[in-house]
Amino acid sequence: MSDKQVAEQAFDRVEQNLRDLSRWMYENPELGCEEFEASARISTFFGDNGFDLTYPSHGLDTAFEATVGTTGPRVVICCEDDALPEVGHPCGRNVIATSAVGAGVALAPLAEELGIRVTVLGTPAEATGRAYERIVSGAGHDACYLASRGPAAIVSVPCRDGLSHNEAESIEPGQAEVGAEVLLHAALSLAS
Repeated sequence: MSDKQVAEQAFDRVEQNLRDLSRWMYENPELGCEEFEASARISTFFGDNGFDLTYPSHGLDTAFEATVGTTGPRVVICCEDDALPEVGHPCGRNVIATSAVGAGVALAPLAEELGIRVTVLGTPAEATGRAYERIVSGAGHDACYLASRGPAAIVSVPCRDGLSHNEAESIEPGQAEVGAEVLLHAALSLAS
């Protein structure tokens, strides 16, 4: 079986659970640093799927770190699960969060073989700007800051009407799939 088939099989195994989690998050939005139930559900999901889990982490009650793999470069996937006041998840953070979870689960069975570590970070309060570590965004985007700590890159997908980091931001599921596939290929190339 090819690496892509292994990743797809791992994702397919949890796809309905991720859809259910996304729907639950949409119907039960939690504001930044108050994502207690969402972070607990996501953390439990990772623990149930064989990830080493630190929850809470980084000094915040709603942050988590879920890792699989023991050696090699670390592939970090940020899981933004907070909602905006009064409007909930208009920019689809419920989808962003569950896409991050799905990407982590898809890469998990490949981690040891590829010699990588896959870490999914629960990043509370992204929408409020009160995240545990500020990342400056600009012309070089977030990867410039992360690159000071190690090799870094960003996978971006097209947003409807070109709106990004905006309450009206929205992506199509097919674009999320393309982004996840790009991430998979990037991880595979790091392992080669």
